[in-house]
Amino acid sequence: MGKNTLKEGMGNILKEGTRNISKESTGNISLGRRVRPFVKPYRISLITMLFCELIMVLVDLIGPLIFAVMIDEVFYHRNLHFFGYVILTYIALYLGVRALSWIIKSIWIYLNVKFLFDIRRKLFDRILHFKASNYEKAKTGDLITRLTSDAESIMQWIEVMIFEMAAPLTKLLISYVFLFYLNPYIALAMMVLVPVSVWVSQYFNRKMTRQQTVLRGKYGHFVSWMLEMLQGMRDIRLLGSGKRASLLFAGQSADVIRLDNRTEVMKWMSTRSNAFIFLLSDLCIYAVAGVLIVQGQLTAGIFVAIMSYLSKNNQSMMMIYEAVVNLPKLTVQSHKVFDLLEEEVERTDGHPELDLQHGEISFAQVRFRYENGPRVLDGLDLHVGARESVALVGKSGSGKTTLVNMLLGFYTPEEGEIRIGGRPIGQYTLTCLRKRVGIVQQESILFNESIRYNLLLGSAHADDEQLWEACDQAYIGDFIRSLPEGLDTQLGAGGMELSGGQKQRLSIARIFLKQPCLIIFDEATSALDYEAEQAIQQSWQHLSRDRASIIIAHRLSSILNADRIAVLHEGRIVAEGTHGYLLENSEHYRELFVEDFIRKEGMMS
Repeated sequence: MGKNTLKEGMGNILKEGTRNISKESTGNISLGRRVRPFVKPYRISLITMLFCELIMVLVDLIGPLIFAVMIDEVFYHRNLHFFGYVILTYIALYLGVRALSWIIKSIWIYLNVKFLFDIRRKLFDRILHFKASNYEKAKTGDLITRLTSDAESIMQWIEVMIFEMAAPLTKLLISYVFLFYLNPYIALAMMVLVPVSVWVSQYFNRKMTRQQTVLRGKYGHFVSWMLEMLQGMRDIRLLGSGKRASLLFAGQSADVIRLDNRTEVMKWMSTRSNAFIFLLSDLCIYAVAGVLIVQGQLTAGIFVAIMSYLSKNNQSMMMIYEAVVNLPKLTVQSHKVFDLLEEEVERTDGHPELDLQHGEISFAQVRFRYENGPRVLDGLDLHVGARESVALVGKSGSGKTTLVNMLLGFYTPEEGEIRIGGRPIGQYTLTCLRKRVGIVQQESILFNESIRYNLLLGSAHADDEQLWEACDQAYIGDFIRSLPEGLDTQLGAGGMELSGGQKQRLSIARIFLKQPCLIIFDEATSALDYEAEQAIQQSWQHLSRDRASIIIAHRLSSILNADRIAVLHEGRIVAEGTHGYLLENSEHYRELFVEDFIRKEGMMS
């Protein structure tokens, strides 16, 4: 009865300590709940691996008992026949352990690859469907960190919980059962300092969790800052700000290093404190064992087995403490990944069977403001016919870009209604909407892949004939034919570098392939020379002949061919008409013409 009480007390101490440590580690239990749905598809593999690990633990703990019996039987009772059985048993156990180890390693490699792939795919899909407001808040460096190192941290957390927490803790509990069976006094001596050790681990774990949270935020900011610096390196050099940028880099990195050093010092202090506790525990055990041997209550075989269990327990405790030290960092990073997975995404409603047949657009009393910002659109009314071309002009901040973002479904109006193709925009799925709306921007996004790859983003099933036709319509076909590898020419790093105008024309070729119902030209010709601009103006007229089109430009030549010009001012359409009409009747348009168009075009007469 006494032994059972001691066993229960020991188990409660260890369980309570582990539970408290978990709570302090920013929610290892809650993290386990978040991880569970992702590991559920692999539960059979996990159960198999855990079963093999349990068998290995039992085999490892049976070894000292066999060795103790061998010493007492062979050396004291001269039972050499028994010695042969022991040798055969050890060989069988060794082979079994090797086989189990191979199974565990194989399963773990499989899980590591598959799980990381699943997590990263879900992360990438979530980022792809972020709400536009989330994109504005998110930092590129932070997103990259979550997709790479933070995603790996989840698998590392699982590894630590299984192999450095659960397995050693199981081994520790079972070994105490064996120790109580061999000698309860020594088992009690081993347990004396366990509560102290648990308290020390809690204390340092709490501090390291707070430190890791601060460090993770600082590191994400640092990576984002470095990306911004690298992207703007040319401008930094042109401004002669290299020295200042270097000083800023030193300051940013010093903050990260300082926080990291503090964390490492805490880790070292935690490890050293527990090592000292182990030393005290060992001294207690040696003292008790010495007394029992002198009194004849402990045989040589049992003493050797107890020393072996002492060594194994110390190893298990060290693994647990090291896991406790490492868990705060992994837990914080892992929670960051799941926080991202729980971010709001774009709407998924709409009728999948509906298709956008024509690009007629109407804005009716549309009002909108960005989060905690002033009203950007304030009662906007605009109509674009199914075959009409409308140019939008206005000062910076007048709402032109917001209007385009609403047509693409990135934002929803607070008030009013947007209709496209004769239906409320919300009735279409975002996939349908974006497939049927083509947009050409000043900053053309091209990937470091082949020209063919970049073109096929417009239409994945286009054949070579269609690709060449689109390139010819965008007036870049002759240039591509002059390249040795033609459509298979690699772009970007290690490949062909295109000029700004060539990039834009390639982007326009993608729109030709897409064959949208509505075309949006967002400063579409600002990177082109005069001849290329005139040629593409003709191709645009051909492309938009039977389609609705919106032109947003800062060049007079970009809007002269529009059927109608709409002037935006403080979120409203304040004037509409032709260029000549607006020059005579709209003060806002005349201001734009004088301050912006004349300055940019050099048309002083």
